[in-house]
Amino acid sequence: GDLPAVTAAVDAATKEGLDKEPNWLFAEGPRLLALAQRRQAQLVAERDAAAALEAELEVKAKELLTSSDLEATQALLARAEAYAVRSKTLDELKERAASIEQQRPLRSWLTGLLASDDVVELRRAVGQLKK
Repeated sequence: GDLPAVTAAVDAATKEGLDKEPNWLFAEGPRLLALAQRRQAQLVAERDAAAALEAELEVKAKELLTSSDLEATQALLARAEAYAVRSKTLDELKERAASIEQQRPLRSWLTGLLASDDVVELRRAVGQLKK
């Protein structure tokens, strides 16, 4: 079950005094309540771990919003996707990654041209940039 339902059941049992074994009329009652309490603790731990992961991914995503490290950006986006983490920052980072991917070939081309003396090729590159 989910955390609110398990918490409601544990709270209801406690309110009825069933957290004390002698108050149970059913022999398996104390064992069932103990199982529910363990499940509640597990669900709280899972919730807290998910919140910590989301916070960590958000911090790293904000850092990458000013980076051109495509591999690190893609790795973070893949991790967020794997854990179904979503945020506005991650959406912005996804757009940035797409822009970096789009500009990467042009950057490589221009870098190669900077070492070139081929005037025709340089003019063609400038024409491409104006488009």
